[in-house]
Amino acid sequence: MEASRLLLMFFIIQGGSCNDEDPYCTEQRGSTAAEENGSITISCNFTYPKKIYRPEDVRISWRRGNTDRCGNGLIIYNHTGGWTHDEYMGRISAVGNHNDGTATITINNLRRGTDRQIFCCRVEVFKGSKYIEGWQNPPGTSIHYKGQLSVEQTDVVPAIIGEDITIPCVVRYRDPSLITEVSWSVGSSDLCADNTNRPVTWINSNKSEIRGRWSVVDFPDDLSLRITAVTAEDNKKYCCRVRWLLRDRDRPDPVQPIRGTEVIVVDASQKPKFEVVQPATISCNQSDSATLSCSYTPRSDPLWTVVFWRVGSPNGSYAYHPLQEMVAPSYRGRTELRGTADLHIKGVDVTDNTTYYCFVMLKSCVGKLKTSSTIQYGSGTNLQVTDPTDIPGSIDQVLIAVIYVGVKNLIFLVLVILSLLYLKKISHRPDEEYEREDKKHLICDSEKVFRAKEHAMKYSRAEENSSVTKSNITGFFVDSRKENTLILMHDETTGTFRKCTIKESHMTVTEGPAGRYLTHYTLEPKTRAAKLASLQVDYSTGLNCRGIDLSLKLIGRDTTYDTSGWKRAMLHCVEELLTGRLFRYVCWLHINEQPFDHILA
Repeated sequence: MEASRLLLMFFIIQGGSCNDEDPYCTEQRGSTAAEENGSITISCNFTYPKKIYRPEDVRISWRRGNTDRCGNGLIIYNHTGGWTHDEYMGRISAVGNHNDGTATITINNLRRGTDRQIFCCRVEVFKGSKYIEGWQNPPGTSIHYKGQLSVEQTDVVPAIIGEDITIPCVVRYRDPSLITEVSWSVGSSDLCADNTNRPVTWINSNKSEIRGRWSVVDFPDDLSLRITAVTAEDNKKYCCRVRWLLRDRDRPDPVQPIRGTEVIVVDASQKPKFEVVQPATISCNQSDSATLSCSYTPRSDPLWTVVFWRVGSPNGSYAYHPLQEMVAPSYRGRTELRGTADLHIKGVDVTDNTTYYCFVMLKSCVGKLKTSSTIQYGSGTNLQVTDPTDIPGSIDQVLIAVIYVGVKNLIFLVLVILSLLYLKKISHRPDEEYEREDKKHLICDSEKVFRAKEHAMKYSRAEENSSVTKSNITGFFVDSRKENTLILMHDETTGTFRKCTIKESHMTVTEGPAGRYLTHYTLEPKTRAAKLASLQVDYSTGLNCRGIDLSLKLIGRDTTYDTSGWKRAMLHCVEELLTGRLFRYVCWLHINEQPFDHILA
């Protein structure tokens, strides 16, 4: 009867009545290091039968255990209810969200006296206010303080069939010479207290002895277990137990971690259960930082994930491992995980020019507090490190290359100079050739042509004016037309002339009423001073030079505002120039185009 009651109590504590079709589990990291008065964060992932219970039916709490498992330890925090034990009031807080299967806590102001035990995550389900069942992670997470006598192991060591592996056993003790014995045992339980079947022991007298495929790395300084030629049967959990020589006892009890190390063997001959993807190549310069990406596609949501990176080959040393003692010395302190599984290497050197393999371990819940672990690795990423200052070849080859480039550039520069001199010579060759007395008349220079044209026009006007018979006129008529005119504009920067088309008003002056042509001119800008100056020049040089006295009585024009306006019009400006009023006659066709006050005012 008593045995039945104990068995019933065990099932209530470890997890009630769910069947294997609705698995439930909890998972925590085995151990974590801490400092007194510091803080730690303890993670907990869990699953529950979602076909039976809703998220609001789930309640999370945390227990503090005093032995090798949590059991009925003190409840220190209720994650969903927000209740905290008096010893942890103001020192504990929730981080995770139990709706997505996480229940992480942070404990601040650690106290070595009370916080040196193990902490376990417990999940309970209710229907309303009625308790149905509950389960928790038996090993929990143990706390190790600096300077404390302890034995630590990593949670997982990946292995490939046929390789030699090392399972670490890290002893935190001030004097390794006092270690008298180390024992390694193997089993299937997460708890080392349950894996006591046929342990293998080494002492000082047989510290170098090889037991089958097992041996200790370096007793007593390094008590890690070395296993050669790993097989699929080595996929188990291993625990390390250590004895010290203490003053108060001749043979004290051994010290061992609460949780052992699970060896997960990768069988490359089997079809992978999920895929790990890596880029084939990545490049970076020496002394820079490099990030090697790694992604994976699990078929279902895992309970726990652990990532490793190995260097050189799939069975090479570790570039990254959650336990720093497992990382190769050349990478220790230089590597870390970024994101989910990316490897970040700081201070890259040419010695890092090799291939890196990403290992991903997924732990899934397969039953009542039963888990199954699977590990896969990627095809590898080759890191190519280049030295910007490294020039390939010997010193002689470098010197030859420098001389070759220098001579090549010098020849190119000489050719450019000779080409420029040749072009300059060609551009001045006509003038130099035609400067001889017998060929000066063949020179074709734009400025000389322009000056010659001006001289010819001036001469022709003088000839024309001298040939006109002196006469008096009593009236004249003026008309204009705006036309596109092709002119030569002088470019002062280059000293050349270029063709340009502008719109100009061309004025024609005829004698009235006979209609004899007198002269023509082009208007200047439309300002009063400019218009008077233009009229004065045009009339004095155009009419007087032709022998026509300005004894005008009659003046006529079309009826545009520029012609007949009373302020700035041409007729008014002529009257001001002659200092007298004239009789005006205008074109009747234009009178109909504008109001009379604009024409005759």
